[in-house]
Amino acid sequence: MTKDRIISPKGRLELIPFSPTKTNYTHSSGKILIEEYSPLPRVDLTIPEMDHHVLILNNQPPACEVLYNCSGERYRGVWQNNDFALVPAFSENEWVIDEKNSTCIHFLIPTTEMKLFAEEEAEINGGNIEMDLFFNRQDEVLKSLSTLLYHEMQQSYYHGTTYVESLEKALISHLIQHYTNTSLALTNTPDIPSHRYTRVTEYIDAHLGQKITLNELAALCHCTPHHFSRAFKRDMGVTPHRFIIRRRVNAAIKLIRSQGRSGLSLSAIADLCGFTDQSHMTRHIKQETGATPMEIRRS
Repeated sequence: MTKDRIISPKGRLELIPFSPTKTNYTHSSGKILIEEYSPLPRVDLTIPEMDHHVLILNNQPPACEVLYNCSGERYRGVWQNNDFALVPAFSENEWVIDEKNSTCIHFLIPTTEMKLFAEEEAEINGGNIEMDLFFNRQDEVLKSLSTLLYHEMQQSYYHGTTYVESLEKALISHLIQHYTNTSLALTNTPDIPSHRYTRVTEYIDAHLGQKITLNELAALCHCTPHHFSRAFKRDMGVTPHRFIIRRRVNAAIKLIRSQGRSGLSLSAIADLCGFTDQSHMTRHIKQETGATPMEIRRS
């Protein structure tokens, strides 16, 4: 394997004679790249080694037989709905799909993220992890996590950065646990002192109108993002994402009740409190309180 043979995801797209229907390449919410092919044309491709693993969800697979050759292993078969295939990083792969109009979604996972997760969360040498190669695997956990990530892309990352980061880490954890040469035994979740949760709450309140990431919150508690998420849920009873939403809702309600004095519009309040837009704020306020912003203002 030589350095000049390894391509990047963008280099891969330049080699493929067709373009994805949609990608998240220009969005910064997560580390996993997503490509949707809807429809996928006929395929006869050889793709060089790449520095990302590719998880393929065949949500509307072709009816024809698919030929797949990767790292000297050959597969021939018909995909079923929601079958997964995985192309490990640094593996040249060949595909022949003699039918058009199927649909699939590619999730490109950086090897650096897999390595970092293994070393930080399981304290194992991430450089020794080898991903399994598979062609037609059914996995309800993978389906759930990958579908949620795909829906976030479709909704322009409506739920925010912390939600996407949590999904990505859960997906990576599942892949390492079930589809590598490594038995992933996660380390015990560390205790987080209460004063650090106070610091986290103060940080969130001071940055409600900005993007708040798990990495930032974990750094305040001197632990890894995955450990922070698990400890936070255990100790606070909600996920970090839900906690941030509730702080935003509380701040928005205070501003709505003082609208007569401040003169702020509902859209301005939504922006100040870090919601995507006014409808996003309305939905979460109704979910948390049972009332709409207009009803709260009149009360």
